Amino acid sequence: MNRLAEAVERSLRRRGWDYLRQGADGPFLVVGDLDAAGRTEMRVRAADECVFFDAKGRVRVPEEARDAACLYLAQENYGLREGCLIMDPEEGGLGCRAWLCAGARTPGAEEIDRFLDFCLMELERGSEGLQRALYGEEDWD
Repeated sequence: MNRLAEAVERSLRRRGWDYLRQGADGPFLVVGDLDAAGRTEMRVRAADECVFFDAKGRVRVPEEARDAACLYLAQENYGLREGCLIMDPEEGGLGCRAWLCAGARTPGAEEIDRFLDFCLMELERGSEGLQRALYGEEDWD
């Protein structure tokens, strides 16, 4: 296992999250109620010098609202430096991507935790903001 994959695994264990490692160096797959936003799927992949985070939440934007959702996401992503909100064009699923470029150093669990938290917080913030922007409501259910 490479040094970044080891660091990711330490962070996931420290959080007490159950995960599935798909191969020696990942990606790591975590599925569950990881935060207040509900069921979330998080993939974390360690490459040679970077760690990539990809989180998908439970929110699905209806097809007729996807153009407006794209405009909202473009505005929300403006100024973000560590990642971005995304929407699957086929299914309308809301997600968040982030990346940690470590170079030759090995990040600590706290730094990896910051990126995991960023993805979860952005998913929650993005789903709430998207709901308000599209429908003037807070609840998707």
